[in-house]
Amino acid sequence: MAIDLVRKDDGERLSMPNQMWAFLLSNAEATGWKPSGTTLYDEETEEERTDWESTDYSSNEGQSVDEEDAEALAEALTAFQGMNKMTGPEEESILQEFLNWAQIDDEGEKYYPGFEIW
Repeated sequence: MAIDLVRKDDGERLSMPNQMWAFLLSNAEATGWKPSGTTLYDEETEEERTDWESTDYSSNEGQSVDEEDAEALAEALTAFQGMNKMTGPEEESILQEFLNWAQIDDEGEKYYPGFEIW
């Protein structure tokens, strides 16, 4: 199975196997990322679902990762990348692809728009 990440602001997608997404999340946490949690909105009412488990970054329900959390995740993965602990070229490629995708460069102004997990 695959995870599709959809960047807020422009809808650009990044797809990867579930195990690669788990690799990124676990190494980000090991490098100091403290997940602030996801939110899920009801598609019909557009209101936040109160029954949602906010620690869920793994399922593909369309949960939302906010800007600050996306930036903290990318910063932790950048630190992990600098430690040279990659286990293979596939992991390194996915990590770099995520880091390039997570940040938008708008005429020299870089920011993290956040994303949804599908």
